[in-house]
Amino acid sequence: MRSSLLMALLVCFGVAIASCGDSGDRSLNNGEHNAVDNKSVNTVDPVTGDKVDPNIAPVSAKGHDGKQILIGASSADSAATIKKDPDKYVDAALADQKSEAK
Repeated sequence: MRSSLLMALLVCFGVAIASCGDSGDRSLNNGEHNAVDNKSVNTVDPVTGDKVDPNIAPVSAKGHDGKQILIGASSADSAATIKKDPDKYVDAALADQKSEAK
């Protein structure tokens, strides 16, 4: 009986630790979109002209229709530049989207 209870506690403790690890990873991107989960509208970085890195979280901006779009970046520095004034890069990101659709 004691060994069953001990085993159940160990299993619960292991699950609790695994859950804590997941929530910690999510908090690193609090307020940001993860590039793996959400796709940016562009494949070319509007700042550098380089290919968008899927490991860099895209930057949220409002499109001309008021809907949210995600602008991809090729580096953390480029993402920081986009974050300073995301509206400045909306047209370039959407233009890249249109050229990819053709």
